[in-house]
Amino acid sequence: WTANTLSNPSYAPLTSDVGERMLSPDRRSYTITNVQPSDEKSYRIRITNAAGTVIVNFDIDHQDSPIITDGPKNDTVTQPEVITLECIAEADPQPNIEWFVNGVKIVEDRRYAINSSGETPTRRSILSVTSSSRADDEGVYTCMASNVHPPAVNASAFITIFVPPTILSTVQDLSIAEGSQIVLRCMVASVPLAHSVEWSLNGTTIPQNDSRHLQASVGQNFSLTIPSVMYADIGHYYCRANNTDGNGDGGVSAKTPVGAVAVYVAPRFLAMPGDTVLNETAWLELNCSSRGFPAPQITWQRNGMRLDTTQSASFGDDKGDRETPPLSTSRLTVDNVSFVDNGTFTCHIQNDKSGFNGSTLAELENSVNRSANVFVQVSPTVVELSSTRPNVTFPGGVTFVCNASGNPAPAIVWTHSGQDLSTVVGNESGRIQLGETEENIVLQLPSTRSMLTISTSARLDNGTFTCAATTPVTSV
Repeated sequence: WTANTLSNPSYAPLTSDVGERMLSPDRRSYTITNVQPSDEKSYRIRITNAAGTVIVNFDIDHQDSPIITDGPKNDTVTQPEVITLECIAEADPQPNIEWFVNGVKIVEDRRYAINSSGETPTRRSILSVTSSSRADDEGVYTCMASNVHPPAVNASAFITIFVPPTILSTVQDLSIAEGSQIVLRCMVASVPLAHSVEWSLNGTTIPQNDSRHLQASVGQNFSLTIPSVMYADIGHYYCRANNTDGNGDGGVSAKTPVGAVAVYVAPRFLAMPGDTVLNETAWLELNCSSRGFPAPQITWQRNGMRLDTTQSASFGDDKGDRETPPLSTSRLTVDNVSFVDNGTFTCHIQNDKSGFNGSTLAELENSVNRSANVFVQVSPTVVELSSTRPNVTFPGGVTFVCNASGNPAPAIVWTHSGQDLSTVVGNESGRIQLGETEENIVLQLPSTRSMLTISTSARLDNGTFTCAATTPVTSV
């Protein structure tokens, strides 16, 4: 018996190895009890007798069952990332590799792709799962290698699928009164559970430690509480959940709107009309401004009667900013004032709080008045000057009457030939007397009526008696 190999083409005699390769004593057989790759050779037996020689050749082609040299590995992917698994097996003949998920054989379709390559004895198989989903694709993935020689072998890996957070909450539309409490909610679904939520208002992140915006969570229900809402809290609220781990698996949800907040702010005066004194024919200007939300409406009254809007104009309105409610301003002007413009002017501000609610709404006044007194000074006019006797015969008596109007009611002073009679009244034994001064209304203006009485005339009374009516404007 002889054999050769590709590396050693010369035939060499065969010998026995204890236990595995045995040449029979009569040399008629050669037994290999555990075939190994090294036994893959060309074998030759030469049989000789006196008549001649016969040579018989035969080959041993060594084959084996598969072994997996590199199997799939446990992994975590984030939905909907692609799952990619690799399996490498060796055998002769070359093995076939099949894939299973949770015990169910995988058949290639639009989601599952299997790419196999390699030359004997190696087979390499790559499984790709597109658009992974936790419901369908999480679990145990197994590659099984087999050929005509049992047993088939397999290797498994567990694929964990993280589901990025999804915000389940719907948008809360809240119209709330300043000072009331609001609670916004953000309900999250994710695998693994979201560990944090970022809140933002109008695109600006709200810090975790903000003392006015209190953040809390119970399970996957996150909340943002504002105990005392103010105008700066108006706007659109968003939450964004995060469930990423230290390896970067998981994800962050999109910023999702969860609340739209409008805050009612009662109107507040910024500028109020003040008491004004001016002369007739002058220009009257009164200003009034207020902030609030919704923007306040401003109207004017005079002595309780609403003024025509043509007498006032709104100007300088602004929309406010993040911290400040809208501004409404109104200027009331009167050209060439007269006594009829005398009185109390009232600035009335009001905004609409219908549609709002909250614990503080009832105590917030949406209508406020501020008043100013306008006093128009009118020059005096003597409307009556008379005497009981135009000519007096000594020692007869006479009474003079003077009635003057103006605003305020004029002060009346009597003079005789330039001398103030108030200095002599009572010094002549009651001969000259000034009657009680009376104030009344003449031609809608305040007036003063004064009487000068000379009970017994004397020669020194001859001359001109003058009634002088005086207001702060002028004297006549």
